[in-house]
Amino acid sequence: MNRRLLSIVLATVALGACVRNEPALPIEEEVEEAALLSVVNVADPRANAQLISGFHDLEQLAWRWTHKEFSVLLQPPAPVEGHATALEVRLSVPGIVIERLGAVVLAASIGDQPVGSQTFSEAGQDLEFRQQVPDGLLGDEPVQVDFQLDKAIEPTDQDGRQLGVIVSAIQLQ
Repeated sequence: MNRRLLSIVLATVALGACVRNEPALPIEEEVEEAALLSVVNVADPRANAQLISGFHDLEQLAWRWTHKEFSVLLQPPAPVEGHATALEVRLSVPGIVIERLGAVVLAASIGDQPVGSQTFSEAGQDLEFRQQVPDGLLGDEPVQVDFQLDKAIEPTDQDGRQLGVIVSAIQLQ
């Protein structure tokens, strides 16, 4: 459970007890943190804490626009002998992006090490960015994956947001 929600729930319980002049319920000192995921669906509330920066609000309960730069925290999957780990992003490149910007290049890095880049020159839904993660970049600890587009739609009077691409899921597999 995320800490903000827990704080709201606990404050509501305590306030309710005060209004009725009853003692507040005992509060557990330690709350178990949710496990980090290796697959982040941007619509899943459990993943919100892993969306570090560069994501706009959830739209249509399924996806989010990104900024030109965005970052996510991922838990690497357990290594499988003879199987390289891949970084995958499920995304859409709306027609407006291609009309205004032409092709866009999405690049990813872990720490200061590049993972790879991919060019999207046509609008489309259900597209995939997929790059093999170089050996030695992943261990047992969570990693911050940083993404950068070479260009994005800058804010306008009609929409004050910087718009990159639309993302629905990011994963290490």
